[in-house]
Amino acid sequence: MEHIEKNILEKYIISREDFTHVELTDISTHLEQCAYCKDHAEKLTAFYNGVEKESQTEPTERDKAFADKLLERKRLALPEKKLALQERVDNALSTFVEIIEPYQRPLMQRIVRYIRIHPVRFVGGTSFAAFAIVLAFLAIPKIVKDNNPAFAKVKDYVLRVYNKNADEIWSKTVIGVPDCSSENKIESEGEMKRFILIRDLDSDGKNELILTGKLQDAEYTCDTLYCLNNDGRLRWKAGTGNWIYFGEAGKSHQGNVYISDFCTITQRISNKLRLYILASVHQFSPVKLLEVDIDDGKVLHGYFNRGGTSTVDHSDLNKDGNEEIILAGINDAYNRAYIAVLDPDNIDGHAPVTLQFQPTEIKKAEEKYYLLFPLSKLHELYGQVSYNGVKSLEILKDGKIRVYINEILQINTPENIKDVGEVYLFRPDLEVVAIAPNDHFIKLNDYLLKHGKLKKSLIPEHLEKLKKSLLYWNGEKFVNIPTMNKKYIEVAMKLP
Repeated sequence: MEHIEKNILEKYIISREDFTHVELTDISTHLEQCAYCKDHAEKLTAFYNGVEKESQTEPTERDKAFADKLLERKRLALPEKKLALQERVDNALSTFVEIIEPYQRPLMQRIVRYIRIHPVRFVGGTSFAAFAIVLAFLAIPKIVKDNNPAFAKVKDYVLRVYNKNADEIWSKTVIGVPDCSSENKIESEGEMKRFILIRDLDSDGKNELILTGKLQDAEYTCDTLYCLNNDGRLRWKAGTGNWIYFGEAGKSHQGNVYISDFCTITQRISNKLRLYILASVHQFSPVKLLEVDIDDGKVLHGYFNRGGTSTVDHSDLNKDGNEEIILAGINDAYNRAYIAVLDPDNIDGHAPVTLQFQPTEIKKAEEKYYLLFPLSKLHELYGQVSYNGVKSLEILKDGKIRVYINEILQINTPENIKDVGEVYLFRPDLEVVAIAPNDHFIKLNDYLLKHGKLKKSLIPEHLEKLKKSLLYWNGEKFVNIPTMNKKYIEVAMKLP
């Protein structure tokens, strides 16, 4: 097995953004198989980590005197192009050994050892490492006193972490994590996904980074959540636990698991953060909401929905001091858009399903609320798929919830109108306040009227019909009046 060239390996350690994804993967695979190169890479990594750590400290008077002494040595100047290169390198090396050897600062000891064992020749003929020392001591380092992560971004598999002043604190390679930032979700494979979140999980004043990957086979995979300390060291990693089949019909839908979102909520009594993960089976169904322990990543409990989930959010809807978890998406057992409101302390179980998809491994969940959205007349006439879905969800300041329903239609119009939907407004107890058509619904309604394909407008009478066709789960069956799950009420009544 051929070894990686030393200059390539060093560049891999200190400047991975210069490599392509294929090159990074090849080097990473080689290091897993070659003990010699892996050992050399670990030594280089330790060296440069030490240099970076030492460079963050204020230079002492002895440091400055040391730099002055270096400048006095004429042999440290860059050599002319046609001098004896090896002699110049040897002279530079002996000069550094003479000056640095007695100096017991750990950084100096590492530099001497590095120059002796691994001189990286510069094009000009001097030792790159030796020349780097002069530059390091000539420059006054920018001292980053605030090392608390506030923002992070990934570009070309390099994670860069910044404090609140936008100073870069540290960086590391995260092969498998796509280009993203800690501020936003990004569109990936047809849905909005989160890949990075920054939170102070243990309330020690230092933020941790929580992240996941996009790929199945990489350093950071799509089915695992990784928690990094504020200095970039791995604290723990969490899987998604066991999965269930939604009846015999559900077995054909099993595939690769991926994490699409994660969030934290605050527990009222202890004021402790709790971490929840939303994971899916490709393509989209089923979905599992699970809580993991913030200290070690252990899976605590989980909630399963048959169908894709586009949104996970949290809010204290009824202003009792406790936040609820809100899920929204599709229940493909009923082929309807859904909303679920969960008590974070009681998420074990599965969502309502038809008999065909009834699982046997776990019990029915006790959601606080679970409701299904009806299909519109336009969907009945021109629906391209058998279901509608929740496009997005918005929680307002007064606790009301605005839900945007999307219906995919197949109809030829001059404006190619397909993204038709309705907007529902709910009170915190999920009683509907109002329903309105989106712009595409209005345009298509007007177009069909104009061309004689509708006898009368669907606005507003049909919308009122939809409003009355919402279905609420009461713990045993769906009813068309606003209601809380009575099974949840029974459990809540027993709590202290």
